[in-house]
Amino acid sequence: MRKHGFLFLVCVLLPLCAAPAWAVDARQAAFLEAARIFVDGHILPDGTAIDKDDLTGNFSGNELAVCDVDGDGQPELLVRFQSGTEASKQEQVCGYDERSGKITVQFTGVPGVEYYSNGCLKQKFSHNQGLGGAFWPYSFLMLDAEKGGYVAKGSVDAWSLKAFPRSPFEEDKPFPKKVDATGDGFVYFIDDEGFAGARGLEEPVDTPVYEAWVRHYTGGAGPVKVQWFPADADGITALAELMGVDVLPEGAQGMRIDVEAGPIWDNDHAKERCPEVLAGLLASNPGSRAEWTGHWSTTVWGRMSVCNFLIKN
Repeated sequence: MRKHGFLFLVCVLLPLCAAPAWAVDARQAAFLEAARIFVDGHILPDGTAIDKDDLTGNFSGNELAVCDVDGDGQPELLVRFQSGTEASKQEQVCGYDERSGKITVQFTGVPGVEYYSNGCLKQKFSHNQGLGGAFWPYSFLMLDAEKGGYVAKGSVDAWSLKAFPRSPFEEDKPFPKKVDATGDGFVYFIDDEGFAGARGLEEPVDTPVYEAWVRHYTGGAGPVKVQWFPADADGITALAELMGVDVLPEGAQGMRIDVEAGPIWDNDHAKERCPEVLAGLLASNPGSRAEWTGHWSTTVWGRMSVCNFLIKN
């Protein structure tokens, strides 16, 4: 794959906490633009262009999602490329930097990631060549806000008595039944300097230690349920609807979004207020192009209305 530099469209929408009023919509628009570039241009959010040789399957078999996968109250864009060759397959987690107005790639790894709302991520190994049988080895990563991405914490593999009564890798060494005090037929190899119970790749531990290691990172919670959409035009429309963004018909240049404008009392007031809001948005997003569509609506009577803008590509 090769790197391509490009600018994501920065625009604006609903306020979130103390963030500027345009910040949330800018996130949504940037995510939607990145999704379009992935589908139409076959370029991943980090700027990596997918080689033609890796485009071996139906591209709609790849997937897109927008979901708060780390529990920080802000959604992330998830892009899953899985239709190419094994070496090219990857899943990316993207955040959004409100100060720079750009997407930030927080993680790149093998497709099939599990996410936990405490900022933990479970990444399966690309290959399973150990003694675990049906148990697939994996790593835990944790989101580091200061570093702006996920940081590897530890990994685990297993030995299954049913699959391998003896190890073909260690001169027919028998399964360590003395370690398997629970008698469930599994022992685990935990490689993690940050966990006191870990014994590394050479010394196995029993199931309770493994379960404690899992709780240490996940907090005992199950993975976040992510709603995935196909990487095609219908998928982008569904993704936009999920984010509350109006997508223009195919062939139209740009997208429609609603921006909060405070109370608007009538059409005459809208003709004054919406251009003011637009001017503020364009000033906050230099280089962006947008226009008021002439539409507005009240969302909370007497308190809040929205102006509808066309954000141009």
